[in-house]
Amino acid sequence: MDVNPMGLRWSDLASMAEGYLVGSDGPIRGVCTPDSRSVHPGDLFVALPGCRVDGHDFLEQAFDRGAEAAMVNQDRWGNKKVPSGRYILVADVEASLIRLAETRMKQLTNVIAVTGSVGKTTTREMIAKALGGSHAGVYRARQSHNTKIGCALTLAEMPVTTSIAVLEMGTNHPGEIAEMVSLFPPDVVVLTKISEAHLEGLGDLNGVVQAKSEIFGSSRLRTVIYNGNDQELSKAIQARSDDSRWKAWAVGEGEGKVLVKDRSLIWSDVPIVSVKLELPHHRNGSWTVRAKMSGVQNALLLALAWGTAVHLGRDPGEVAYRLSHCTSCKGRGRLLSLNGVQVLDESYNANPASMSAALDLVRSAPVPKERCFLVLGEMREMGEASKKAHEEILKKAERTGNLYLFGSSWPLRANHRVWKEMDALIEALKQELRPKDLVLIKGSLSNRMERVLEALR
Repeated sequence: MDVNPMGLRWSDLASMAEGYLVGSDGPIRGVCTPDSRSVHPGDLFVALPGCRVDGHDFLEQAFDRGAEAAMVNQDRWGNKKVPSGRYILVADVEASLIRLAETRMKQLTNVIAVTGSVGKTTTREMIAKALGGSHAGVYRARQSHNTKIGCALTLAEMPVTTSIAVLEMGTNHPGEIAEMVSLFPPDVVVLTKISEAHLEGLGDLNGVVQAKSEIFGSSRLRTVIYNGNDQELSKAIQARSDDSRWKAWAVGEGEGKVLVKDRSLIWSDVPIVSVKLELPHHRNGSWTVRAKMSGVQNALLLALAWGTAVHLGRDPGEVAYRLSHCTSCKGRGRLLSLNGVQVLDESYNANPASMSAALDLVRSAPVPKERCFLVLGEMREMGEASKKAHEEILKKAERTGNLYLFGSSWPLRANHRVWKEMDALIEALKQELRPKDLVLIKGSLSNRMERVLEALR
């Protein structure tokens, strides 16, 4: 890590947060984190109060792990014995973090926000790479920081050399994205795909469309770059076509600002996604991106990232070259070789669209069906649609490989088993695996499917 990645001192951060510094000043050597378990030496621990736990109760653990400072509520600091260390004292930690982020945001020339039901994190990473990364003054969320607090952390910790920030905005209830764009309004919005996700809070597909459409309320919005192949998304954009504040860039087959041609997935030793891209009326014709990524759905995400960078003035050929070096993100389609077994790590999260795409990927693999093992957790937050969604995915999974189902949402049938204990599932799986087998691991975040991955290492 750089000696001073932010390019700021602790007194600068305290001033922007409208707090005051207790302890010595000095250059900041780390980033911002609200989780004491993820603290690294040099970090700022942001002691956020929560519904279930309060960050103030974990100050000692944070400093033990190497935190160089902690942002805390002044009343909590004054009324309770706290470990010695450097502190930024504020009236309200959450409000001060947001204030800090808003102040830091003023240095930016462009804020890009990515949203959609699937592919947000992958697209965010692609856009950052397409624009040249940190060397070109681009900063993006380090993790799936797609909430109000997540966006605030990203903006608060970015280097002073940053000119473009790439944020990720997700939602599981109405009004969430509206609040985010009111605080951190993007100049450019990128929409990946609308599908049935978080229906417990959003109701139905129309509710998902309405929730994602809240992002159009950004006061700084100039351009919306979207998946033109998505009919629901296209309708939502067209319904706002009279809004003269911003322009729309469709990316997809048919008509649009970016035309997508010849999408394909070639899987020999590793999966390679290929996509040819064209700009109508551009004299240089077309550009092809080939990247070592799992899933043909990534071709459209590559196109969205390419279109975003070209819209912001980057050379199309240079952008295509950069994107050819993309790889799948951790937990989102990364193919690993573990003790001779191929493991497709889709462990981060799941909804019907992403689950179906993962099964399609397995079916395209050069591995016999009988040697494909599907370790599938649940698709949570689906509300009343949960039963139907699990039944439909189960039908497709039965035609794809050997089933290892985890969780109570799966329907019980005589021809397959559903595990309630992860250790038992893992033990049964290990007994069946042999070299060159393919294992898909996928499920909702709360299922902690990464446990399977760790057990196979």
